Amino acid sequence: MRRVKQSIINALKEWVLLPPKQTPLKLQRHFISSNTIFVLAFGIHFAFIFFFLVFGVPEMMWFNIASCAWFVGTIYLNRKLYLFTALHLCFFEVLAHAMACVHFFGWESGYQYYAILLPTGIFLLPPGKTWLKFFTIITGCAIFAGGFYYSLSHPPVYKWGSPFLEVINISNIIFAALFQGGFAYYFTWAASKAEQSLEDEHAA
Repeated sequence: MRRVKQSIINALKEWVLLPPKQTPLKLQRHFISSNTIFVLAFGIHFAFIFFFLVFGVPEMMWFNIASCAWFVGTIYLNRKLYLFTALHLCFFEVLAHAMACVHFFGWESGYQYYAILLPTGIFLLPPGKTWLKFFTIITGCAIFAGGFYYSLSHPPVYKWGSPFLEVINISNIIFAALFQGGFAYYFTWAASKAEQSLEDEHAA
């Protein structure tokens, strides 16, 4: 039983963190960072299923069930090294989820702040296709602004009262900031590791 459990853990670890064997060295860092995001996103949306079920929001419960299936697809594409496609599908889901929450819960719920991760996250992709990256950022900013103006003239479907709404808002801001910090930490760590390897190589 212990061997079976360890085998499952090792298989999950390999599927989540380790790039496929055919992954070129220059893409491994990008694969690991994006794949980690997809797996975290899957876990978060899976938890949201039960959150919205408990609080009686069936529309968002079903939305998050679909999101979980969506992220399984992005992980699969990422493992096939369709990095650009997988990450753009991830961003599409994040923007759609954010705007759906603005519609159902209003701007004050704070779910739209996850869309702010897009300008940083897009550069987790390998170098190249710069025009596409900036077009994606501009599109995301336009959708973010559109969500704000939409909220001014459309009251939320579900009206959460205080202090619950404030707790949700602050929680979303904190988690969005933590994700942003995580991006910076990972790439600083990766750059430091690469620099250390070069120093060791020159010293040898």
